[in-house]
Amino acid sequence: MQRASVKLAAAILIDGVIDASWLFIVAVGLTLVFGVLNILNFAHGSLFAVGAYGAASAVGWYYGGDLGPPFLGYLLMLGAALAVALILGPLLERGVLQFFYRRDEVVLVLVTYALFLILEDATKLIWGAESYYASEPYALLGNVSFFGLSYVGYDFALIGLALVAGLLLWFGLNRTITGKIVLAVIHDRDISRALGVNVTACSRSPSRSGSSSPRLAALSPRRRFRYSPASASPSSCSALPSWSSADWAA
Repeated sequence: MQRASVKLAAAILIDGVIDASWLFIVAVGLTLVFGVLNILNFAHGSLFAVGAYGAASAVGWYYGGDLGPPFLGYLLMLGAALAVALILGPLLERGVLQFFYRRDEVVLVLVTYALFLILEDATKLIWGAESYYASEPYALLGNVSFFGLSYVGYDFALIGLALVAGLLLWFGLNRTITGKIVLAVIHDRDISRALGVNVTACSRSPSRSGSSSPRLAALSPRRRFRYSPASASPSSCSALPSWSSADWAA
């Protein structure tokens, strides 16, 4: 009985840490953008969806054509997701959001919700409404056993990814000049502007970094999450794009 209780507690703890890591990667960009720009970005989930579709397409092309060593697929996934972020993030920020920085919060919510609808339809137009499956990256790291429980190694790589992202964010905000300026803008935009800080230029960097966060999270779906365009809604933070990993540690 005691052994079963320990096993149950371990399962709850490990699943909680893995899920928390995934949600941290998704949410950190949204929090950063909201803190600096004061914009509650309803399109954040759709950015995740586009990044996941891009990564899944790149992985399918790479493994389907047997183009190189299997582990290079991870670099390809990362590159595809970041490429989407570098293109789509500045495009949305300079093309749309910068015109609404000083507007009422309700207007910002409506604008970002409109962006969500546009991006959702765009993903369906480009990739269709069917799920994308990319099982190879999930299987390459094998399985890990704890307390008689079997987990995919990819899940623990996700924990490491979240730790690295958190440490880099902390270092960037607290140990660099740019980060300290960003924190000053977060605390008081008016005083920062009075001291000569270019608040508009300062806001663009976190906006682009924040747009990279959902793309990074798109590389780390858990087996229990099934992604489809219908789930890319502002009310669903845990499932947005339409590529799924296989149940390698069912």
